[in-house]
Amino acid sequence: AVTIWDANTHRPVRVFGSLHAIVISLAFSRDSRYVAAGCSDGSVRLFDLQARDQGSPFEEFEMAVRTVSFSADGKLLMAASMNGLTRIREVATRRLITQMDVRESPPDLIYEVAFDPVGRWLARTGRNGIAQILEMPGGKVKSTLTGHSGEIQRMRFSSDGRFLLTAGRDHTARVWEAETGKMLTELRGHTDWVTDVDLSSDNRLVVTAGQDKSVRVWNTANGRQVAQFRDATGQVWAVAFSPDQRYILSA
Repeated sequence: AVTIWDANTHRPVRVFGSLHAIVISLAFSRDSRYVAAGCSDGSVRLFDLQARDQGSPFEEFEMAVRTVSFSADGKLLMAASMNGLTRIREVATRRLITQMDVRESPPDLIYEVAFDPVGRWLARTGRNGIAQILEMPGGKVKSTLTGHSGEIQRMRFSSDGRFLLTAGRDHTARVWEAETGKMLTELRGHTDWVTDVDLSSDNRLVVTAGQDKSVRVWNTANGRQVAQFRDATGQVWAVAFSPDQRYILSA
């Protein structure tokens, strides 16, 4: 199930019906009208919150969808699968805008891909716990991020493209400066893998999900935990802030 939480009270305000696959990634559109969900069966579901639907099929891949992300103007939706195949489509028409393969070589699985909503950067990571930030367009490697002691489970850029967030199997999440690749904050507190991470639109708060079945909110500047709650559905694979910071998605 996909749950929308009140970011202030930490209480659920809306729950969408169960899907036929595990939701691995979530994203709000900038106007908060749409929610995109990337699933373990390779599907992308699009929820229209105004229509109160239960999620219509938007995209299909052969492998699990690790990343979904809306463009800054909300008109485009990017989805990337575990094999590195990435597609960008128009939300309104579902017309394919571009398709790319961000693998370094065919045998390598790209564990996670993240796109800067502003369009300057692309981040990728494999199974070695090391992430790279690439310049867009062109794909030239700008910086290499090291520090996680295990695989990086999830990456996201801030809405303004200034920061990259990473969630790791080493039970930590980290905040990096995208321009320089410098680590700014390390978030410690989860007792198992951190499965997802997102940053509020004002860059002041970070929300994380973990295999310890908890959702946690952190102060970006000092890395202190400011809230914790548990998803009633159990395992939490994905979280996201709404653009107005009033709600937190979890699944």
